Amino acid sequence: MQARLLRRAAMVGALTAALLGACGDDEDTPSAGGSDTTTSTAAAEGGGDNELQIEMVDYGYKVSGTLKAGLATITSTNTGDEWHMAGMAKLKDGATVDQLVDALKSSSPDSEEDPTEPFIEEQVDSPGHILQPGATQSLTVDVLTPGKYVLLCFIPSEGDGAPHFAKGMVSGFEVEEGESGAEEPASDAAIVLPDDAEPTGVPTDLEAGEHTFKVTSSGAKGKDFIVAQLKDGEDFDSFDTYFESFEKEGGPPKGFAKEAPGTIAGSTFEVNAGQTIWITVDVPKGDVYFVNTTNSDEEDSDTNSDKFVKVNVR
Repeated sequence: MQARLLRRAAMVGALTAALLGACGDDEDTPSAGGSDTTTSTAAAEGGGDNELQIEMVDYGYKVSGTLKAGLATITSTNTGDEWHMAGMAKLKDGATVDQLVDALKSSSPDSEEDPTEPFIEEQVDSPGHILQPGATQSLTVDVLTPGKYVLLCFIPSEGDGAPHFAKGMVSGFEVEEGESGAEEPASDAAIVLPDDAEPTGVPTDLEAGEHTFKVTSSGAKGKDFIVAQLKDGEDFDSFDTYFESFEKEGGPPKGFAKEAPGTIAGSTFEVNAGQTIWITVDVPKGDVYFVNTTNSDEEDSDTNSDKFVKVNVR
């Protein structure tokens, strides 16, 4: 299953030209920051020890928790009816979430300029991720430095193709000064993602249920990591074809999420070379695929390499 589209979606602004065309000048499109969107700071209630809780709804984020620099856990739950994503970026000093969204919405689809450049200091790959309706996962990373961040969902809406951020699915959170002192979570296996090869260290004897995996990207290239289960008769090409609907004019049809050829139990956008993350997912019973997608620097999706290990989970 090639994760080209998932990775592109994580890059704030990468889908802007394609998806803003779907927005057009529709005056009925709600502005960002609507009633379904909760903007959180580090002082918000909820969450665990250096943990941010993100509930994804149609169309907004409900964010709570406190974060400092150091190991931080992002726990996400999709309670909506559509696919959602957490595209994440750090804002430049003085920039605001509203300024960024206004720039995205006013950008011309034909413009070669990046409308996010004046506001984005850096894109955050992992713990960026996509999440299926009903799914929950946690990602622990050590990449967040003090400052203000934005969450954006660029996935096109079912039925009209408007990007979710244009309907209010945008929020902010803050990482406070100071170190969290959080410790590495206990893991059930240490998985290594080599360049253009099957992941190593995948446990071959697993019981269904919640598991935490320590995942490290070795080699010189970034990797997408996915834990997935396919329906009978489906293969990875089925997911490729399925996600192509995200890029069609008018977006995916109504009920698109229910037609998925399988279940993505957990995923993360690019784990950079040398980076280690921890991912906690609910692993289903049956054949489960642990997928390592090595990302090419080229735009052509065919240059990406998908390698997997299949495990029969008890």
